[in-house]
Amino acid sequence: MAEKTRLVWSKSAQIERKEIFSYWNKRNGSTAYSNKLNILIKDTLQAIIDHPYSGQSTNIDAVRYYVARDYLLLYEIAEKQILILCMWDGRQDPEKLKKRLE
Repeated sequence: MAEKTRLVWSKSAQIERKEIFSYWNKRNGSTAYSNKLNILIKDTLQAIIDHPYSGQSTNIDAVRYYVARDYLLLYEIAEKQILILCMWDGRQDPEKLKKRLE
């Protein structure tokens, strides 16, 4: 039986995810939107695990991204592992993302 691909979140991606959910919880006064967004993210992560090379390539070697609504999930593919590098709100200035990834 083939070994399952492991999904690993970088520390900074974990923090970004928590901050995004926290922002929406405070803004909306409820967790309803964050819960829907979390389901969307989980579905996107499953798609990445099932088809890791289906995400868009970037100008950074080995880094790809997948879009989930307004968010980009940037990841790196390694043997038996997918590392989530960043969860980025695509409505932000792309220059900030470039600096973030340097």
